[in-house]
Amino acid sequence: MADEGTTHAALHSMHLRWQVLPDVVRILWETRGQATLAAVEARLREALGVTCTIHLGASTPAAGPHLAFPIRSGDQTVGMLSVEASDAHTVSESDRALLASVADILGVPLSQPERDSDHADKFLDAIIENIPDMIFVKDAAGLAFKKFNRAGERLLGVAREALIGKNDYDLFPPEQAKFFQEKDRNTLNGKTMVEIDEEPIETATGRRWLHTKKVPVLDVDGSPLYLLGISEDITEKKADEEALRRLAALVDSSSDAIVSTSPDGQITTWNLGAEKLFGFRAEEIIGKHISALVPPSRLAESRAVTQRLKSTGAVVPYETVRRRKDGREVDVSISSSLIHDRAGEVIGISKIVRDITELKRAELAVVRARDVAEAANRELESFSYSVAHDLRAPLRAIDGFSQALLEDCAEVLNPEGRDHLDRVRKNAQHMAQLIDALLALSRMTRSEVERAPVDLSAIAQSAADTLKRASPQRKVEVTVQEGLQATGDARLLSIVFTNLLGNAWKFTAKQPVARIDVSCVEDNGRHVYRVRDNGAGFDMAFAGKLFGVFQRLHPVAEFEGTGVGLATVQRIIRRHGGEVWAQSSLGDGATFCFTLSETQSPSEMTSPQP
Repeated sequence: MADEGTTHAALHSMHLRWQVLPDVVRILWETRGQATLAAVEARLREALGVTCTIHLGASTPAAGPHLAFPIRSGDQTVGMLSVEASDAHTVSESDRALLASVADILGVPLSQPERDSDHADKFLDAIIENIPDMIFVKDAAGLAFKKFNRAGERLLGVAREALIGKNDYDLFPPEQAKFFQEKDRNTLNGKTMVEIDEEPIETATGRRWLHTKKVPVLDVDGSPLYLLGISEDITEKKADEEALRRLAALVDSSSDAIVSTSPDGQITTWNLGAEKLFGFRAEEIIGKHISALVPPSRLAESRAVTQRLKSTGAVVPYETVRRRKDGREVDVSISSSLIHDRAGEVIGISKIVRDITELKRAELAVVRARDVAEAANRELESFSYSVAHDLRAPLRAIDGFSQALLEDCAEVLNPEGRDHLDRVRKNAQHMAQLIDALLALSRMTRSEVERAPVDLSAIAQSAADTLKRASPQRKVEVTVQEGLQATGDARLLSIVFTNLLGNAWKFTAKQPVARIDVSCVEDNGRHVYRVRDNGAGFDMAFAGKLFGVFQRLHPVAEFEGTGVGLATVQRIIRRHGGEVWAQSSLGDGATFCFTLSETQSPSEMTSPQP
C-alpha cells in the first residue's frame, strides 16, 4: 500500500531528475571533459540534502553509513561517488538510480586525461540524446538551433534535420518566436539561468505546454557562446491540475460536507460544506483523526463501517449521528468510498456527509400526524356507528308506521294523505341509504390497501353484467377494452368501476340507445383509464363540485342517487397514488378519467385518511 512517505520520495526523485541532471550536463558541457568535481559535488549536496563526495583513484570513502556508486570507464573503475547520510532512508530507490546514472556520466570525462574534444562531444551527445526532456542548444549570436535531442523531435513532431540551422521565427508563430527569443536574450545578457514555469508551443500535434530552463554557456573570458535549453512537457500535468482545480471548486461549492482521510483515519481534506456542518475550520481539523467527529456511543459503529469498506470496497449510505465542534450532535447520512492511486492501491477514504436534521424532523411530524389521523379515524368510526345506530331506529319507525297507516287506514285516507305518507316513506328510505353510503365511505377510507396485479377488464365487465341483470329492460351497449392491467387493491378498484359504470348507466337512462365505453390510453408515459358515456353530461363550470360528499349537479327527481359515489371513487384513487377527473358538456355525455401510481410502495398506499 502506498503511503505518504513513498509518495513524497517519488515526488522528490522527480524533482532531483529535473534539478540535478540539467546542471550536471551544463557543468560537463562548460568544462568540455574537464568536469569541476567540486561543482558537481556541491550541486548534488544541495539537491539531495546529504553529503556527496567524489573519490578518485585509490582513495576510499570515509568510514560511516554511506551509499557508494563506482565511477567506471568501460571495465575500469576510476573512482567512487560516495553519499554519506545519517539515515539510509533519506535517499529513495529512485534517487539511487539517479546517482548511479550520475556516476556513469562522470566516468568518461574523469578517465580521459588527454581530454579529447571529439570524445567529449560524443559523450555529451549521448547524454543529451537519452535525457527524456527536450534539450536544445542555440548559438549565442543568431539564436539558431545547433543541437536537438530525440525527445525534442518527438515533442515538436519535426525531424532534427529540419530544425538545425533554423531560428524560432522559422518554426513558430511570430508571437511565440518573439517570446522565446526575449527569454533567450535575457539569459545570455544576464549570464544567468532563466526559468519559465509555463510557456505554450505549437507543435505538429497541436499546442503543448512546457516548463523550460535556459542556461548560458560561456567561453573562458565569460562571453556567451551558446544557450542550453531544457524543456519538460507539462501538458498532461497542467490538464490534471486544471481538472483538480475544477474538482476542488465543485467540492467546495457543495452544500454537503466532503471529507477525505488517510487509510488510518487522519483527515486530509475539508470543504466549506464540512466547515458549515461541523463548525471546524480546515486548519483546525486537518491532521486530526476522524473520530473527533464521532460521539463515543457511535465509535464502534464507525470502526465497523470503515472495516467493512476496506474489506469489501463498498458500503451503502447509512444514517447515523455525528458531533459538531460545539458538542451538539447532528443527524447525518454518510456515503463512503475508497480512494485509489494509479497503481490501484488504497491511499485514502472519501466521505460525503449530509445533514438530515430537517428530514428527521419532517419524518417525526409525519409519524405524529399519522398517529393523530389514526386516532381521529377511530373516533370517527365509533361516532359513525353510534350515529348510524341512533338514526336507523327512528327511520325504521317512521317508515314502518307510515306503511302501517297506508295499509290499515287506507279507506279513511284521501289521495292527498296517501301521497304525503308515500313521500315520508321515500325520504326515510333515502335517508337510510345516505347513512349506509356514509358508513361504507368511512370503512373504505380506513381499510388497508392490498397491492397486487389486477385485471381491470374483468372487473369492469363484471360491474356491467351486474347492471344489466338489475335492469334487463334497458338497451345499453357496453364496450370494455381487453387486456387492461394494473397494480392495486382489487376490492377497492371494483368499487371504483361499480360507481363509475353505475353513474354512466344512470345518466344514460333517457337515451334511446345508451353507450358506455371502458378503455385506456397512454399520456406522457402514464396510463389513463377512461369510462365514457353518451348520457346527460354536465356543465364544466360546476366540475369542482363533482367529487364532494352530497354534491349533486342534477336533482334527485331527475336522477336518483346519494351524492357519495364519486367522493368514494376519488378517495380510492388517491389512496392508489393516482388522480381522477372528468370532462363533459351538457347533453353530450361525460368521460371520467383516472390514473394509478405504478411505482408507489405498499407502505405509501396503506396510510388511512380521515
